[in-house]
Amino acid sequence: MTNLEDIPRLYTAVAEWAACTIYVIALRKKMYGWKLIVICVFWLVIQSVLLCMTGDAPIALWMPIMITAVVLMFLYLYTTCNVSYADIGFCCAKAFVLAEFTAALEWQIYSYFVNQGMTQNIGIRNLFCFLIFGLAFPIDFWLEAKKLPRDRGIGVKPAEMASTVLIAFSVFLFSNISFTNMNTPFSGTNLLEIFYIRTLVDFCGVLLLYTQQDERQKRQLAHEMEAMNNILSNQYKQYQMSRSNIEILDQKYHDLKHQIIAIRQETDSETRELYLTEMEDRIKMYESEFRTGNHVLDVLLTMKSAYCSLYHINFTCVADGTLIGFMTTVDICSVFGNALDNAIESVEKQENAEKRLIRTRVYAKDQLVMIRFENYSEEVPVLENGLPNTTKKNKVYHGYGLKSIHMITQKYGGTMTIKTENNWFILRILIPRPIKKG
Repeated sequence: MTNLEDIPRLYTAVAEWAACTIYVIALRKKMYGWKLIVICVFWLVIQSVLLCMTGDAPIALWMPIMITAVVLMFLYLYTTCNVSYADIGFCCAKAFVLAEFTAALEWQIYSYFVNQGMTQNIGIRNLFCFLIFGLAFPIDFWLEAKKLPRDRGIGVKPAEMASTVLIAFSVFLFSNISFTNMNTPFSGTNLLEIFYIRTLVDFCGVLLLYTQQDERQKRQLAHEMEAMNNILSNQYKQYQMSRSNIEILDQKYHDLKHQIIAIRQETDSETRELYLTEMEDRIKMYESEFRTGNHVLDVLLTMKSAYCSLYHINFTCVADGTLIGFMTTVDICSVFGNALDNAIESVEKQENAEKRLIRTRVYAKDQLVMIRFENYSEEVPVLENGLPNTTKKNKVYHGYGLKSIHMITQKYGGTMTIKTENNWFILRILIPRPIKKG
């Protein structure tokens, strides 16, 4: 067998840098443009200098050197990606295993052809590196990294990061054990066999981490769907309770009308008028003022209006309910219930009652149904993935109300946008009007 050296340190450095760059491209960044390019090139130089200058270091220093290389990979991601430490650690561990596998695969293929009699020279060696790296890293980006959210964090929990780091460390340990000690049950007996063991173990590590990520995404999606379904269910239950309450109130309202007729027979005019005025004020609180042409919307608007009156919130609504007749009851409850609940929660923070303002409109614009929710807000929310960041202590279920609105909007082929303008928070929904057959 032709004598072969191990993977050139420069190739290992480039592989580690390229694996990290995949996540730099995929994740939300701290900078863009030429600044990002300069930082990326800087870390490529640092990584290359570290590994190339330590190529002849004693075997006892090999592990500290590799730990230092991983730390540099972490710092590369930290200085470029605007995500949490757990997200960075998670991506760093996966990038390290991917770099180890890609470098090992490239060198094993090159070593095989050299052992078959291919001439060894720096040009052919670099060509192999360019071809294998040029295929492996784009494929990895296509399979996984492009699915990562570019405008927000991954949401990795510390326990998930710890398990990923443990897997990466175990894969690295078993794949390189032959280079530190050939007298173990897991070590190879010749160079090509050692290369094969390293590549195979690294490949299994990549598959294991891919599977872990896929299962994690499935669990996260199931959690989000469960949370949104709970919100949909709760809004529908609120609507059902509101409908029952309004039916009871309407009955009492009609009963009170008959009582008013009897009271008008009172001989004492001052007592009669005082009593009538008091009763009429109470009736106004419960009288259904909304007649939009959509019974579901009427119930929701009436109950929200009653709540606003109780807590001194100025709520105005101009809505043509017939325009949303194509929407299901559950969808109407979710969209209007969640949007108005968010608006009420926002304006309730205003100490000045004159600033507790909410406006709602439903109208047609060309062939579109326009639904607008506006509330006064002196706070400018930070948008993440098109949705406002939460200021609540409990962030587990926050945002799923708006996510459910967005999901329902997409269901009908529409779009949802959020913006702030002159101290007004505006949620706008555009849905195409269904074309009536015939």
